[in-house]
Amino acid sequence: MKSAPLTDVIPHLCGMARAYRLRNLVFVMKAFFDESGLNPYEDKVLVMGGFLGSVDEWERVSDAWDACLNRAPAIRYFKSDEANGLNGQFERFNHASADEKRKELAGIVGGSDLQGICASVLHAWFEGRNPKLAKGMVGSRVYDWGFFTATSGTLQYVQTVHPGETIDFIFDKRTELRSCIAIYDEMKEMEDCPWSAIMRVAGACIPGDDEKVVALQISDLLAGEFSSMANGGNSPSEAWKLLTARHSVAHIPCRLPPSVPFLTGLRSFGKEIRDATGRFLQRFYKENERSISLLNDLGEIAERKAIFDAAMKLLSGRYESDPDFLKFRERQREEK
Repeated sequence: MKSAPLTDVIPHLCGMARAYRLRNLVFVMKAFFDESGLNPYEDKVLVMGGFLGSVDEWERVSDAWDACLNRAPAIRYFKSDEANGLNGQFERFNHASADEKRKELAGIVGGSDLQGICASVLHAWFEGRNPKLAKGMVGSRVYDWGFFTATSGTLQYVQTVHPGETIDFIFDKRTELRSCIAIYDEMKEMEDCPWSAIMRVAGACIPGDDEKVVALQISDLLAGEFSSMANGGNSPSEAWKLLTARHSVAHIPCRLPPSVPFLTGLRSFGKEIRDATGRFLQRFYKENERSISLLNDLGEIAERKAIFDAAMKLLSGRYESDPDFLKFRERQREEK
């Protein structure tokens, strides 16, 4: 049997330069994504920028990118923030030489068959989020919606343009990514749900190191250029024009369901109730007292629980008037 590169089996090895790759066997499409615009105080939108392509095309572009990195003035890896700030790998550059390096790299990608994809999420939707109460809640963070907009949009694109192909995802590693991948994996196993059709082509989803994985550096360049326009209000740069010379970049704005901010606040409130109950019980059993203070705490918890129940009832009522929800529920009943 003819052997093929190991990148077909181990998703994160695809998109590395040849120096990092081994040998392998099978074909799966790959999509690499990096993020930009994460600061809600400075940025309007979070941008998830990435490229989709075949293993062969990723390997060809990755090798060309790696060769460009090593041409004088050489750098070990590319990061948009370092190129903009003239620090890290670009500390010995000036703005002109940094821009020249950026354009050389953009030209390599722009002449390829990789398809650029950018997902964007407005920070304003999450202004009322309480970071302390919502900590760890998937769906309460702007990053979560960037992740799921990027993956779902890419899966729909593949299903339309490359029917039958499986697609693996590699995202730049972040603390928020682990819980997003866990939900992604759960969604792949679900049946008879609205997203079952597109999840049939979903492959692995793993984190990657952008200092080693060339394809994540390529995605970082795209995310940085898109963010410069979306958050900085800048005109398209020469690097952007080179990136889009052959293929236009698909922009997928996140369409946040109207109930999400309300539901996020509700879930946070529920967590607050749970924590308050835990503190109450801890005091009760540790101190073994039935003081007025404890009883007041219990009364407060009961009051908050009542508000929580009322809010849940209100949310349920909203869904009862949602035509899409009613159609989905009716399908479920018919199938049973």
